[in-house]
Amino acid sequence: MLKIIRKLNDFINTSGGYKSFIPVIIAILVLTIALLVLQQNWIKKEWNAVKSEIEEKTIKATKVLKKKGVSKEPIKPLTEETIFQKQHDVTSRILKTKEIKEADIKKMQKEGDLYYEYDQYEKAVNVYEKLTDKHTVFEESDKVFTRLGKAYYNLGDYESALGAYKKVYHDYLNSSYRLDAQLGMGKCLIQIGNYDEARRILYFLVGQEAKYKEGEDKEKIIDAYYVIADSYVEQAKVSLK
Repeated sequence: MLKIIRKLNDFINTSGGYKSFIPVIIAILVLTIALLVLQQNWIKKEWNAVKSEIEEKTIKATKVLKKKGVSKEPIKPLTEETIFQKQHDVTSRILKTKEIKEADIKKMQKEGDLYYEYDQYEKAVNVYEKLTDKHTVFEESDKVFTRLGKAYYNLGDYESALGAYKKVYHDYLNSSYRLDAQLGMGKCLIQIGNYDEARRILYFLVGQEAKYKEGEDKEKIIDAYYVIADSYVEQAKVSLK
């Protein structure tokens, strides 16, 4: 403190004509410091008051919950199993109602998509079938039917897969999933043993190659060529037997 006073005195002595302003400046500094100290004390006091109020309300709430027999349990981390179970519970509640709303459709579709993306095709089929059985037209129904077909195909149910693909191909003429449906129909018909019909559909698909110049659609056209080749191989194997 003595050092500060000495420095101030030195500053005052060397300040020349500005000596008259020095006391005013010092007074302002002192006042500013005093206000900062008061502000800090006020903030601390207010924080303690708020903290005490929160603690008091928490204690009261805990007592009320105990009286009602409600125990506070720790929050369990979400796992794939719990996510699927929550989605399933939501879908079950939706299906119990007579009417199905747009929000409900999205919840059901989300559950089916979760199963599909984790290769749980039986569960995906179960949800997608319930969704499509409602005979409700919804925004992504072509996507649902396409995924239903792929899920059936992965389960080895080629007849059901063919039915789902045909639904997309015939009922959704402007759908971006129509190419998937054509390719899927060809694959299913080969598995069933109807090689001629499979190649008719696939040759029609590759005949439109000029429309699909890049991206995933182009890859599907290339895939169709391979499937056509496989159809001849599979037919040859059957003929040899």
